[in-house]
Amino acid sequence: MSNDRNDIIGENPVRTKKHNFGNEAMIEVITYNANDARRTTLGRIGDLERFDGVTWVNIAGLGNTELNSEIGEMFQVSRLDLDDMANVSQRSKIVQREDYLFAVLKMDYLSGVQVVHEHISLLLKGQTLIMMQETPGDVFDPVRERIFGQTEQIRKQKAEYLYYRLMDCIIEQYFDIMEFVEVAFSEVEKLIFEGDKNAMEQVYSLQKELIYLKNDIFPVQDALTRMTKSESPHVSTFMRTYLPDILHKTLQAVDDITTYWDMTKSLYEMQVTKTSNEMNKVMMTLTIFSAIFIPLTFLTGVFGMNLKVLPGSESPNAFYIFSAGCVILVGGMLMFFKKKKWF
Repeated sequence: MSNDRNDIIGENPVRTKKHNFGNEAMIEVITYNANDARRTTLGRIGDLERFDGVTWVNIAGLGNTELNSEIGEMFQVSRLDLDDMANVSQRSKIVQREDYLFAVLKMDYLSGVQVVHEHISLLLKGQTLIMMQETPGDVFDPVRERIFGQTEQIRKQKAEYLYYRLMDCIIEQYFDIMEFVEVAFSEVEKLIFEGDKNAMEQVYSLQKELIYLKNDIFPVQDALTRMTKSESPHVSTFMRTYLPDILHKTLQAVDDITTYWDMTKSLYEMQVTKTSNEMNKVMMTLTIFSAIFIPLTFLTGVFGMNLKVLPGSESPNAFYIFSAGCVILVGGMLMFFKKKKWF
């Protein structure tokens, strides 16, 4: 992660959305059991073969209606869930259907100095897990490495354990993002203390990013809480030993996001207060100048009247006496204001 202020914060919000609504979709299939693991690429989902073990189908690309229909027919998925797979505006959720477990999530991760928000869905039915995401490339390479590792225990587990691992990878990304937010927060705080005029824009960017993160993960917390308390044929007793771990990580991510949300609100209030104080100082200075010139203007008006007789008008030192009187008056007023601590 870069430590350069402009690289970290930038001039625009740090959020990026990746949407792929083309008709082309890449289908990667990973099959494994305790003895073997294979990776293949399919041209169409109908070419998927039965396998004695776990089948992980990773589909990259949304909007292919023919593909969605084939998935619905092959795995008996409801029309509502099929639509949610391709609906990037769908709120995160985890639902337990009669014969499968379905989840809509937001895969948030760092790409350079930007946070990417990508729509992803998981469908677990029996020993098959279908994952649909927007674009190729994701955060699940550690899971793939474990599957193809020679001594990895993941191949001895069922598909529900793979489901847990994928969820865990998604939640883990929030901690990397929060480290990024922490650095950005520190830099924005410096900008405010340095009086940078663009600091408020950076505060807005941070607030907007945290709102996106809150909307992405808060529903997951609620869904996982319900899963730990309810009975489901898709979540075995073995799997329930892992749910509290991922729920704990989710709660920790939620707490971090909430904390930084409150801190950005404090930054906003601090910036508003600082701006208000500066404006008050300006108004105080202008008020002092106005107060000083009011009596001077009055005296100038009196002695500038077109009268034949004015006190002291005949004296050759009248101008100097008048000027000295004005200086003494101004000095006296300044001493009075200083004594009252008005500036």
